[in-house]
Amino acid sequence: MVLLHTNRKKKRRKSVDDRGKEVILIDDDEIDRISDLPANVVDIILKDVPFNELARTSVLSKKWRFFWTTHPTIKLDGNFFEDINNNAGLAEYEFNNIIDKILLQHVGTIDKFVLDVSTIDIDEWDLDHWLLYVTKKGVKELTLDNSNQDPYTLPLCIFDCSSTFTFLSISNCMFKPPNPNKVFSNLLELHLKFINFLATHDIDAPLLKTLTFTSCNRIHFLLFFAPKVENLTINDSHELQVSFFENFPNVKVLHIFIPYNLEEDYADGRFITWSKLLALCPNLTGICFSNCCVRLLGLEIIPKMFNPEPSQLEHVRLGLQLFDIDLVSGALSLIRSSPKLRVLQIQALPNRNGQDIEDVLMYLNDPSCVNQPLEMLQYVELKDFEGTQSEFIFLNLMLWKCPSLSQMIIRPSNGIDEADKWRFFALLLQSYRASSTVQILLLP
Repeated sequence: MVLLHTNRKKKRRKSVDDRGKEVILIDDDEIDRISDLPANVVDIILKDVPFNELARTSVLSKKWRFFWTTHPTIKLDGNFFEDINNNAGLAEYEFNNIIDKILLQHVGTIDKFVLDVSTIDIDEWDLDHWLLYVTKKGVKELTLDNSNQDPYTLPLCIFDCSSTFTFLSISNCMFKPPNPNKVFSNLLELHLKFINFLATHDIDAPLLKTLTFTSCNRIHFLLFFAPKVENLTINDSHELQVSFFENFPNVKVLHIFIPYNLEEDYADGRFITWSKLLALCPNLTGICFSNCCVRLLGLEIIPKMFNPEPSQLEHVRLGLQLFDIDLVSGALSLIRSSPKLRVLQIQALPNRNGQDIEDVLMYLNDPSCVNQPLEMLQYVELKDFEGTQSEFIFLNLMLWKCPSLSQMIIRPSNGIDEADKWRFFALLLQSYRASSTVQILLLP
């Protein structure tokens, strides 16, 4: 509930709304501070207020009675529909009738429209109708969550109004633009989840900064012109190919997660390698890769350093099997190639198959493994450590080679024996350190 602060004393009356919550009724002639603000400022203040709470402002005073009908944000998310189900007075109404009534009573533009139909039954005709309505109202930010339903084919109005969108988040839809070349001239942020791409499409998004794919199929069909993308996330998405990265030469932060069951999709070597990735995306400052992604990136002869030109990486986060020689050598080549690296986070994955680690131990104990100081590295974190010898030597290596290290954080796995955990930690505290100020911490 929005609280209004008054400039002068007026009588107020307490009341109870239909949910049994106490509200304050303000005299009609009372001047409150929020009401005196310009309308656009009030809209900004209340932009992220849930729609059901926004509608309740109508009981504050006559000034606020129809405020919600002009507010440029309509947020019908999961909480909104849950509140309807829990409200005896509204539960008897069909969801589509409630949404129809909200949209029909709204006047003015709609800048932001959020609709989550993942938990309710809605006809496609209704979705088409609502999306057509909000696009005619000039919507700029659109979120449509159709998870847990049959895939929904995006209507033509989404593509006809593509030039007005600045933010799009679409889940579980079929992507079928009317022509293969689509321009999103003002789009800044695009999030796609559970999307099937059925043919080759050219997407022209010259201002796009953030792009996310989650559980999408055939993203190699997409040819992007998006030279300003800085944040790219590819999570559990199929058929990722080398050519895809050519679309994003200026990406700065890259997240890729490939689950184990998709690793075989790249058995023929179609995935990108470390050296190719750093060459295509020379402006990378941060990466976050899963173990399978690290393995696929390492399908090349590992050089001491990947590029003649050092990478710009400052933050590296990897899922890593520290008992696998190919993965460890690839990761250390990346570290050696990144003189600006400040933060290194490793999630250690378990050796469930009892893989022999002698090759890794020999490699990590070789003085030439890291043959120069890692001057800029300040923070190292090892998550899910199990107290293995390869983990211990790896952490020792970081202590030896990082003169600027300020913190080393160790987070044990749930399965490690309590005594082994503290024995490992005690040994690490006795290790040589290139930095005299480093803190070594054992955290949950």
